[in-house]
This record gives sequence, structure tokens and C-alpha cells, in this order.
Amino acid sequence: ARILASPGEIITAWVLPRHEIRHAIPALLGRILTAVSVAFRLMVSVGPVGCSSLNIACVDKSSYGFAGEKGGSNELEGKWSAEVPESPCLGPGRFAEGAQGTLFRWPRTANVEIRNSSNGFGSNFLSSTMPTVTIKDDGELMQLASSIHTAAANIKAFCETEGLQQPSSSLVPKVPRTLHNAPYFEDRDALLAAAEQLIRLVRGPREHLIALSFEHNATASLQIIMKYSLARHVPLKGTTTYGAIAQAVGKKEVTPALVGRVLEHAATFDLFDVRSGGVVSHNITSSLLVTDPDLESWMEINATVAYPAGAAIVKALETYGYSPEVDEAPFGVSIGRKIGQFEQYREPRADGKRYHEIFARAMKGIGAEGNYDYQHVVDGGYPWHELEKGAGHLVVDIGGGTGHVSVAVAKRYRGLRFEVQDLPETIEMGEQLCPVELKDRIKFRPNDFMTPQTPRRDVQDEGVAYFCRWILHDWSDKYASKILQGLVCALRPQDRIIINEVLVPEPGTDRHKARRVHDGDLLMYMNLNGRERNIGAFEELGKSVTPQLRVHRVHHLTQGALSIIEMIRVDSTL
Repeated sequence: ARILASPGEIITAWVLPRHEIRHAIPALLGRILTAVSVAFRLMVSVGPVGCSSLNIACVDKSSYGFAGEKGGSNELEGKWSAEVPESPCLGPGRFAEGAQGTLFRWPRTANVEIRNSSNGFGSNFLSSTMPTVTIKDDGELMQLASSIHTAAANIKAFCETEGLQQPSSSLVPKVPRTLHNAPYFEDRDALLAAAEQLIRLVRGPREHLIALSFEHNATASLQIIMKYSLARHVPLKGTTTYGAIAQAVGKKEVTPALVGRVLEHAATFDLFDVRSGGVVSHNITSSLLVTDPDLESWMEINATVAYPAGAAIVKALETYGYSPEVDEAPFGVSIGRKIGQFEQYREPRADGKRYHEIFARAMKGIGAEGNYDYQHVVDGGYPWHELEKGAGHLVVDIGGGTGHVSVAVAKRYRGLRFEVQDLPETIEMGEQLCPVELKDRIKFRPNDFMTPQTPRRDVQDEGVAYFCRWILHDWSDKYASKILQGLVCALRPQDRIIINEVLVPEPGTDRHKARRVHDGDLLMYMNLNGRERNIGAFEELGKSVTPQLRVHRVHHLTQGALSIIEMIRVDSTL
């Protein structure tokens, strides 16, 4: 799994720790149990036990067979397919875990080929009669191993076809998340999910619980690594020693012994390479903490903010209850102050750095590639051309940071104009970073999204799209509705609100994907008393603002973890 995951994803996987919560009222408890069920495998998927072979008893003259496609409660890696002339369907059947199969009949003389493109889920057969099927269960262990083998073979074949080097410990191929490359990422996700499930299966429930209890130790090492910039004191080429790193840091508390303990622990997570004699060097993962400053900012924000907030979650509950107030979140409790995270970010730091700048870079870092790549907004299937060719030409990027998403969309859709809104200090950074060739189409305006939008007088009949990426999830319903209210007061029938966020899946769906979502949900709670939402929660949020606001349509982007939810007025002309 570490070979297949990119180095950036290995690092960011560290920043979403799961914490025990002992005291929670039911509303919070539901969120906690959903996240815990993903990690502990408390929920059982609906569907029959998978089979690895089919024994057919033939007693007639007709020809029958099964053909299956993805479906049911779980997706099947690969699928059965049948090339059959005149094949009337006799009815549905099941032939693998959660997958739907269909029984076909065709003339005995027909030229029929049935293929199974996924090893371990069944045997090819062509019967001269209605088959009597006996399921032989090879067990979950072999099914998972087979799934891993199949997905790995598919990835190998993809890399060979595309002329890419196969994933290895020293290199991960650069594969853009495009529609053309979708099969690669489908197999990649399938392999990662099966690998994690296989590890849990082999460990057993008791050892799995114990291993889970140790996960916070990884965050402890990372806090020290980020706090003292240990990665920046290791040369990108060559080696150094624990003593040399401690000397370069120049803090009395950072001794060679401490450096050694921390880096040797980090190396067990494939972060740095350590050798006997106190020698250390970078590997492909740890080098990103030097070569990718945006990703480094994401890691720093989590090490200095999210981890301490997670440790304070129970104390915050005992102090404030399950509060919607941003200044009563675990973050404030962790620093001993009744203050909201974003308010604190505007204060100067003792080391001279500015939190708001680090946060802006962090948002760019987490969105640079992988499941949260902002390029998915461009290539993921949202119909920006409707705005470009229709009446809506202006996109207002609410809380848009330095404008990196607007820049990406503007490069592809030249008929759109953009206005990026954020706090003054962030807007100043955005104006400096905006490409010269886009400055005539991307403008920057200081604005607090907790205040109402000024009605547009510069667009006349032109439609406006208010774009909110990763904004509402930072806030409880109380404040998310206030943000929407500020947009609604300026929303006309030809306007729309475009929300780009994660949609919480229904319980029982893919645990590998669901865990990322519920990790993020708890991260929002720890930092800001915010939350991730399902589509029902977005609908209720709109109604709480005004009955005139409704969800118009939902776009599940073809790549990545985020979706796009459109909201419009009930009297919309769209």
C-alpha cells in the first residue's frame, strides 16, 4: 500500500488521527461511531459470501451461463462478460460478493464465449442445461489476496501501456487524475482497500485494536519533526548524523538522542532512511518536506494545530458540551484560550511566521494532487461551459485564498471572469501570485464571508456563480447558514451557489473511502466545531436559511473525493 500511495499521501495520512471520545451526546456520538465503525469494521456489508469456483451439474440439452456486472452493495473488481447472440435473460443471480449476475440462455449451437476478467471470483463455464450451482468458499483471506493480485496486475499493465515506470519504493509514476486514467485509480483504490482489509484480517480483532491504540505515536514524532524543521537539516543528497542535525537546530532540548529516537520511529513509517551509527538520509517521502513547501505547510498546520486539538477533544466536551461555537472548539481548549482558530491565525507568531500565510499554502498543498486535487474541479465533469456560453460569466470565489482554484479554472475556460474574495492579508498574497496573463480576468477583493454580499451592480443581466470550496465544512450549521444567508441576500434568479465539498457517504459503503471522509469530519470538529455533511444535511441547511433556497443538482466528480452541490432560488431561471 505504501508503494502504491504517493509520498504526499503517505505523509498526509498521518495528519488525521483517530481519538477516543468517552463523553458525547447523541448528535456527536453518531459521527464518532460512524468513524469508529470504519476503523474497527463494526458494520457488515449486505451481500452473499463470495465464491471462488462454480460446480455445474448438467442434465438437459439447452445452453446456459452467467454474465455479471458491477452492482449490489459492493463493487466487484473486474466483471464477467458474455459475447452471446440471441441471449434471452432468465433472471438475476449472484455469483460474487455484492455483485449482481444474470442468467442467460442461448441456442446450443451458438458461438458463445464467457470470460472472467477477475481471478478468484468464479470459474468460466458453459452448460448444456440449467446449471445447478454449488458454491465453494475459499474464504476472505484468499479473496483479498486475489483482489490485490488482480489490481496490481492491472496497474502493471496500465503502466506498460502508457510507457510509465511501475510504482516502486523509489518512484511513483505521475498519473494525472483524468478520465483517460480513471482505470488506474480505480485499481489503485481497490488495491489499497484490499491491502488494508487484509492486514486487519490477518492481525485479528484484538491485535487490530492494540495497533489502533498506537496510531497517535506517529503524530508525536511528526510534531517534533515539524516543530524543529528536522527535514530541512538533512541534505537532499548524501547523509548526515543525529548529532549534526541537533547542532543545526540549535535548541538545547533537541539532543542527538532525541533526534535519533524520533527519526528511527519515523523511518518505520517510510519517512527518512536511518542506518546504524546514527546516520540518516532522505527518501522519496521525507524529501517532500523540503521540496514541496505547500505540502510542508499542510503538515505544519496539522502538527501544531490539529494534533493538540485532538488531544483536547474530551476536555472541550466536558467544558462546553457539543457546542456549535467556534471559540469553544477543542482547538481553543488545547491552547488554553476561548478563541476561534481563524481568529488566532491572524495573530503574529513568536517565530515571526504568519499563520494565515501558512494556512493559505496548506490549502494549496493538500489540493495539489490526489483525492483533493483542485484540478478535479476543472476536469471532473462539472459543466463550466454552461456558465461560459450562457448568461453566467462571473465566478465569485468565496474564501478563495490565494486564488489557486480560480486560476486553474480560468486557464481552461477563457470565457469566464473571476473575483477572489478573502481576508486582506490573504488577498495580498493572491495578487502577487496571480499569473500575469490572467490578471485581466481574475480580480481580488477583501471580504469577510460572514458579512452579507453587496448586490452586484457590475453585471446587470449576467448570471453570477458564488463558488465555495471547502468553506461550509469549517463551520457548524449555525454559522454555515449565516454564510449562505450572506450569499442569498445578493442571489438573483439567474445566479447560483456552487459548493465544492465532500459528501458523507451512507453507512456500509466502501470503508477505505469512508474513513477519509469521517477522518475529515472529526478534523473539522476538533479544529472549528465544523462538520462534513451528506446531501440531506445540505438540503436542510438551505431550508434553514430560507424556503426559497434549494439544492438544484449534485455532481459527483469523476475523480477525487469531493462533489459539487448547486443551490439556486426556487424561482430560478436556470
